[in-house]
Amino acid sequence: MVKVVLLKESGLKLSPAPQLQKTDENGRASFGAFQIFAARGEYTIQAKAVINKSAVDGPVIRLNVVPDPNKPVSLHVDYDKNARFVAGGFLTEFAVSVISEDGSAMKNIKPADLTMRIWRGQRPSSNPTILNCNKARDGDREGFFYFRSLILHGYLELFQVPCYTIGNFVQFELTHQVTQ
Repeated sequence: MVKVVLLKESGLKLSPAPQLQKTDENGRASFGAFQIFAARGEYTIQAKAVINKSAVDGPVIRLNVVPDPNKPVSLHVDYDKNARFVAGGFLTEFAVSVISEDGSAMKNIKPADLTMRIWRGQRPSSNPTILNCNKARDGDREGFFYFRSLILHGYLELFQVPCYTIGNFVQFELTHQVTQ
């Protein structure tokens, strides 16, 4: 029997961590399947066999780690940053796009996956006003979700507007003072 170890670069994490394997009767060693965690880039792994205290290098396997276009990492929020908010009036329109690891707007998000929460004061409330996306209109940008025609009630003084995606928590926070 030959012992085989899998070597990897330090920036690459494999899960489960590869363990020393012994070859079978056909001279094969199986490490099973791994989940790979690493920053974007190219990495190498290599099998090394130990035979009678001598090491034999196996082939170098090159891995190219690319960003996941289905993993949300941030929100892009467009709104009129110069808008004045008057109690009892309308909140400005918010256009929200969910950005993936590859930097593009995610296309597989549904409007029901996004909510916007508004509450009074500096800290999150246990009972915020929860707002859902409006239906798309002609002329809306692809990949964006809109929160429109939202009335600010007179009791608000300072409000926070975070957006959430279901399943993966991605947050954008905006804080504004409401004038009376």
